[in-house]
Amino acid sequence: MLDNLAFPQATMMNLQHKLEVLENCLNEANPEDEAMAEIYELTNIRQISLIQLKEEFATILEKLNKFNKLNQILNQDVKQEDSEFLRVRRNFVFKEIIDDYSYLFLKQYSQEMFKQMTKDFAYHYNNIKEIQLLETSGKKDSLYISLECLKHLLQSLIKASLRVQALTQEEINALELGDITPKESEIMLTFLASRNKWDQVYRNLA
Repeated sequence: MLDNLAFPQATMMNLQHKLEVLENCLNEANPEDEAMAEIYELTNIRQISLIQLKEEFATILEKLNKFNKLNQILNQDVKQEDSEFLRVRRNFVFKEIIDDYSYLFLKQYSQEMFKQMTKDFAYHYNNIKEIQLLETSGKKDSLYISLECLKHLLQSLIKASLRVQALTQEEINALELGDITPKESEIMLTFLASRNKWDQVYRNLA
């Protein structure tokens, strides 16, 4: 299930460290600093100024902090009715990072990371799809939410993987995902996860 899906915590922490280093270089710019070469490369890719790049760094660091906090909470002993809502929030914060900041993953090691991450998510998606077909209990609602979240994530990962040339279209086709067009929006999935939480509260009260 999605509960067991290992989000790339180490990758996110490494990215956060890299951004903090680059941000420090921007604060104390030294043209001879090796990191400045990457900063100038990023401004050319984005076609923005150094000030705008610094603002982007601040935004993504904020999102990375949010993602890390949600991930840490979910790795602790969280009630089932709370964890579903928190997973939806974490998944969409992760999606925002992939959608908006894939340009930070253009290096070869990042391409390999994207490739493996997309394959891992595809593997879990296909597994959950099979489980859902066999499931007859109330867990099916939870599986449905997990599948819909994964559709959103996979679409973002596939687009990013193509953008940074981590995967070819042939490799993506080989994942055999079928139609991964989400049926539910982020707002609806957040509502469904919240509803399950409050249904449990009402059952306890009853």
